[in-house]
Amino acid sequence: MAFAQDAAATRGRFLGEDTTKRGSDPVEMYKDPANHATAAASILRGLAVETGCFPQENSPAELATKLSDWVSSLWETSALEPDPPVQRAIRFDGDKESLGATITSAIAKLPHAEYVGQELARMVPKHIEDRGLKRWSLFLVIVEKPKDDSSVEVYLCDLALKIEPLGPEVEVFIPRQSLMLSLQSFILNAEDVESKAEQYANEYGVTEMEDFKWFFESQDSSQEVNWSSCRSGSQRLRFQALENWL
Repeated sequence: MAFAQDAAATRGRFLGEDTTKRGSDPVEMYKDPANHATAAASILRGLAVETGCFPQENSPAELATKLSDWVSSLWETSALEPDPPVQRAIRFDGDKESLGATITSAIAKLPHAEYVGQELARMVPKHIEDRGLKRWSLFLVIVEKPKDDSSVEVYLCDLALKIEPLGPEVEVFIPRQSLMLSLQSFILNAEDVESKAEQYANEYGVTEMEDFKWFFESQDSSQEVNWSSCRSGSQRLRFQALENWL
């Protein structure tokens, strides 16, 4: 994935069934495959913290740079095994209302095509304060754990597009263009996570799924979100989530 954009917005989502056994020992959390959706969320957030990627607090321009560092770190951890990447150039006619359907149609044969299309369309910032920020990355992070299946996958969906800011109080305009959608998936390496359970528990703690979604909801993601169950302050100590778990 290449990040040559001026600005970025992010969002985290979970698909499937979260079978995490809450209240168990943090090391046991990483060891038990039933908990591996939470393990994936904890590792993703932990690596973001290590690379200084804080979507709640980074400006859109800062986030574009920090995302690059975070994504690079995903290739360096043995906890995630990457699949071959997929890219799609998508013709867009400039009708903002049809953006989701246009994306869905272009990736119809890929997993969760309709969901990805609609979520990316919802991420278009409604207003952009800095009129110099025109090249955007809309970055969707998905953790999936299918029902009755212990496997966990991570999907990164990066939509690169040009957005025309019309002023801080005026909704943005998306011109006719060729969009570029990059898709990267990883499989959680269950054997690695279980064998390094103590190391990962110490390094990354435990991040519950609602905290994961809240953490990756950037300030310029257009959908208003109130994660009432989540603690405030994304740069809180790494182990606060672990402390709340115990």
